[in-house]
Amino acid sequence: MTKVTPKNGAGNKSQPIHDLNFENSSVILSQLPPPPPPMPTEGLPFPRINLSEVTDFYENLVSRALALVDKGRMSETLAMIAEAAKIAYLINWRFQDARLEGALERVSASLLPTENCPPSSGERIVFFDSWGMDVRGLSLQYVRALNAVGAKILFICESRNDAGSVGLRDELSSAPETQSLYLNGVTDEIEKARRIHKSISGFGPSRIMMHMNPWAVGAITAFHAFPGVPKYQINLTDHAFWLGTGCTDYSVEFRDYGLMISQNKRGIPAARTILNPYYPIVEDSHIGSVPERGDDDVVIFTGGAFYKMYGREGYFFDLISSLLDDYENVVVWIAGNGRTTLLEQCLRRHLETGRVKLIGNRKDINAVFRATDIYLSTYPFCGALMAQLAAANDVPILSFTSPDLVTNNLEDIVGTDGVPQITFTDVGKFRQAAAELITDVNKRTSAASAAKAAMHNRATFERRMVEILSRTEDRPRTASNLMQIDYNAFTSLYLEIENHFQDELAKRLLRNSTLHSALKFPLLTAKAAIQVASFSLLKRANKA
Repeated sequence: MTKVTPKNGAGNKSQPIHDLNFENSSVILSQLPPPPPPMPTEGLPFPRINLSEVTDFYENLVSRALALVDKGRMSETLAMIAEAAKIAYLINWRFQDARLEGALERVSASLLPTENCPPSSGERIVFFDSWGMDVRGLSLQYVRALNAVGAKILFICESRNDAGSVGLRDELSSAPETQSLYLNGVTDEIEKARRIHKSISGFGPSRIMMHMNPWAVGAITAFHAFPGVPKYQINLTDHAFWLGTGCTDYSVEFRDYGLMISQNKRGIPAARTILNPYYPIVEDSHIGSVPERGDDDVVIFTGGAFYKMYGREGYFFDLISSLLDDYENVVVWIAGNGRTTLLEQCLRRHLETGRVKLIGNRKDINAVFRATDIYLSTYPFCGALMAQLAAANDVPILSFTSPDLVTNNLEDIVGTDGVPQITFTDVGKFRQAAAELITDVNKRTSAASAAKAAMHNRATFERRMVEILSRTEDRPRTASNLMQIDYNAFTSLYLEIENHFQDELAKRLLRNSTLHSALKFPLLTAKAAIQVASFSLLKRANKA
């Protein structure tokens, strides 16, 4: 590809991207201020929802759940616990709730007999999966690893998706003596718990691995009935609230960030946390059409759910605009789904000239990567899997995050300590790193090669799985990267998203509003109703 020259005529350098001294770089860029600080969580103008209003409503749901379990109304208890969890998951001011965990244990004790499974010969693993898809979560990676060690598997899945699970079902069918239970159509959580309990009892497991959504109340109820079987929580959403700590013996984390939160905020002892970074699945063969590009174009690709780009007053689009303004041969492709209103407002000038192209939600994501030159991770929410796919497809990765959002650090998500620096917390250094990648194809090649060489891979993942299964004693695990986590900044970001860019929280609040709660929280109920109505009108206007 033809080398691109910045409009200011800056020359190229020869050192690899991870050895750059950005302060001394000769590339001269226009100025861009740092991102705005976190939005406040209290004192917000009407009809914005304050954090204290959310937490008060959540506490009301918890109280209702505890009252229901006291009355023996177990089905309603599970429904109320799930609703509380969904609200906590949307805003993330807390990461677990011992009261809800205790209520789930009480439901289990009242409905299901406690089972003491005798020791089994060889590994007999229950793998519970909320999704059952090749590329949703880590099902395929873990089933492959269990298959590699010769484990007998009972695969329990809440929803069968044949089109999205070809690889997973092939792997299960090749495993020795695999049994499967699919729970399609089972919406009653008590019935779900009973079916799971019966299936596990008949299987006689040595371990249970839990790969579940944050409010899987039926499954958790069943797991409590097997106190003698070690249970492993595969922590997919390490940044967020989830149910299940009360029945978790070991939490399997994919990075130090999650390790620290589980130890410090979920109450899981360091000896019961295990680090097992995952590798990406890149085996899709979809081939779609990508936009045409000029011979001298440098294509920067970014994408994901659009809400990942919308917080902090749309600062991500300021980053994109600054690169487009500084380099006349740069074009940006954006893949993803969601509301495009803010994106189109911020990037209208570049959309009109064709230098920014929206390319939709892609099944052929690997083909798109192979047609681009640089992957730009989203901000203020990073694209973790997208960064891994970029590395796997030999595309250099570039990422900006503000210092208070360390959850966006991509290096340990992509690979080992050999990964070059790809995440920058200083906007000036970020743009200098972008300049080096944009203006020198050799820099792009060396950065991509270094990341790919150090990335997590299947062989290492499966070797660690052998180590996990062969552990004979607990070993304390501490994070190798002791980062400072700004929990308030993270909560502020989620509240900003819900107040400005989506109405999931508002709809959840209205769904759980009774006459009593509406009278108790009249202002919050009014705010939620206004937000839902406003978003509905906006959707209609966009369709018109």
